[in-house]
Amino acid sequence: GIYSKKLTDLSQLKDGAVVAIPNDSSNGGRALLLLQDAGLISVNKNVGAFPRVKDIIENPKNIKIVELVATQIPRSIEDVDVAAINNGVAVQAGYSPLVDSIFIEDFKNERLKPYFNIIASRDDNQNKPEIKRVLEVYQTAENKKIIDDYYKGSSIAVF
Repeated sequence: GIYSKKLTDLSQLKDGAVVAIPNDSSNGGRALLLLQDAGLISVNKNVGAFPRVKDIIENPKNIKIVELVATQIPRSIEDVDVAAINNGVAVQAGYSPLVDSIFIEDFKNERLKPYFNIIASRDDNQNKPEIKRVLEVYQTAENKKIIDDYYKGSSIAVF
């Protein structure tokens, strides 16, 4: 989601605003796509799920992107106009993504599929008892409730 201590709506974002995003390729790319979804920038469509700042092709508000370590962004939120913070980091910082963000990803967006967490194994391992046990332990109603409670509805168990 996109968070701010200075704004209550993205329409308040001024020309030249400072926007913090994570500096790693996965979360940073996702943040740039989130900024695109919010109508703030456009990125080159040919770069796929992991665009970088250099892939911005339109920036009508001339926003200044600052890349920070993801876990440092909540601590730096007072120093920027808005910040893109991934759910896990936001929850750890005390935010409720569905309540506190001023813009959040649409969970039904096909673009989010690369960000699903999955349990996978090689074909030759899928029937091993220890692999089946991992699935049995993880994919439970109790664990789904833990995910729902911890992430306050902003992460969805898809098992």
